[in-house]
Amino acid sequence: MWLGLINFLDTIMKKTFINDVKSYIHRAIAHLVAVVLRKGAVYYPDNFRLWESKGYHITPVDFYYPVPDTRELMKNHPRPNRTVPGIDFRPEFQHQFLTEIAPQFAHEYNAFPLTKPTPHKSGILPDNTFYIENDAFVGIDPHAYHVMIRHFKPRTIIEVGAGNSTLLGSQASRLNKHTRYISIDPYYTYTTSCPSHSKERSCGGIVESIQHNVEDLPINFFKQLQKNDILFIDSSHVIRASGDVCFLILEILPILEKGVIIHLHDIYLPFDYSKNLLVNIHYFWTEQYLLQAYLINNPTVEVMFGSKFVLDRYRDDVKRTFPNIRDYDGSASFWIRKC
Repeated sequence: MWLGLINFLDTIMKKTFINDVKSYIHRAIAHLVAVVLRKGAVYYPDNFRLWESKGYHITPVDFYYPVPDTRELMKNHPRPNRTVPGIDFRPEFQHQFLTEIAPQFAHEYNAFPLTKPTPHKSGILPDNTFYIENDAFVGIDPHAYHVMIRHFKPRTIIEVGAGNSTLLGSQASRLNKHTRYISIDPYYTYTTSCPSHSKERSCGGIVESIQHNVEDLPINFFKQLQKNDILFIDSSHVIRASGDVCFLILEILPILEKGVIIHLHDIYLPFDYSKNLLVNIHYFWTEQYLLQAYLINNPTVEVMFGSKFVLDRYRDDVKRTFPNIRDYDGSASFWIRKC
């Protein structure tokens, strides 16, 4: 027994030593690269193309570039006097949704499994594959999505960005019996892990997967959405030239029919993006700012529900309505409707 313990500790120490050496080498290389870049290498177009071909963008700390100086953010983000003028967050409706509409489906969302279900012997997960302790669609967000689907009973849902939301959304759609669920994602399709590859009774329901960049789809594709249908957006969250965020907010949202319900994920309104997200995780998202500009004094759209808003204003009601949640503060869904 002692020999086994000694061998185990020896292995751990060797791994720790190797990891420490690797970490030291990486830091040394990073310092060396920084010295070289100070001599102007970052400004050479050929170097930019070389680094880009290897999967990296190296840019100066400069106000002309979109990556902020995190040292400044440490001092002044978020601004304490930040305001959100020109947007009616409709607190009465949000409270009604939270305390009157959502509880009608409590017996359904309270049945969500806490952890990942055990696969059948066939290797296929059971129909109810969404579980609360996933790493992406957390807090009250999946519960609100479930309620939106079950209460408004959309005939069509177009989802941009597949993932745990697909598991949840297709499951709720199956309960409606008539809801068509279309999922768009360039990197992953939920049907590839199922017995066949066009339409699958998996992930809790029928999913039609489109493995494509959403910004390359024709605008008319989104005109099929009618009153009470849902456009569920979980985008790259970054404003970039010819990118998905600009396409969706500037070209798609304005042409949607009255009554279409729209979701955007990782939206902190009425607050700013968190300091932790920017300074520690280094996600420099900008989608929220374009959405805020779209909403200001816009008579064609109304706010329906914001996770951050209700958690700030009605936290006790949130806990009463959605009691089986471990991480409330991870919530970041934002719902609007064309009107």
